[in-house]
Amino acid sequence: FGVLTSAASCDQRVDPGAGFEGSGAWRIDYDFSQKDATARAWLKLSNIDASPYQNLIFRIRGSGTSSFNLPVELTIGPAQRRYVIRDVNAEWKMVRIPLRSLSFPSLSPLTGFTVVFEKETTSVKQGSIFIDDIALSTPVPNRKD
Repeated sequence: FGVLTSAASCDQRVDPGAGFEGSGAWRIDYDFSQKDATARAWLKLSNIDASPYQNLIFRIRGSGTSSFNLPVELTIGPAQRRYVIRDVNAEWKMVRIPLRSLSFPSLSPLTGFTVVFEKETTSVKQGSIFIDDIALSTPVPNRKD
């Protein structure tokens, strides 16, 4: 994992047992309580061709009871797009980021995404975020029962 920070601390690691149903999870401990601080945590993916897929999906939860919004920035090729995850709290939440609606010039290669902590997006300045079960999903075909 890579870490990019500015005037803040942001440590990240895989935390065994902290994930959904006891799996390992990507854990980000952040502190951007200083004035005008931001912190960024980058999760590197393996140059995936996302062209056949509709969504990037994963589970996320925070360490506190207050809900907040959390921006993530997807990187596909040279392009970046921001998506805001709404109402992150202490409960596991399934997130589906619709790749096609973000208007990337191409969906290959998906190289990673960045979790962004910044003054404008949340009042929660310190804590931990857990991300688990990262996958790509295709649309469910229409069934004729």
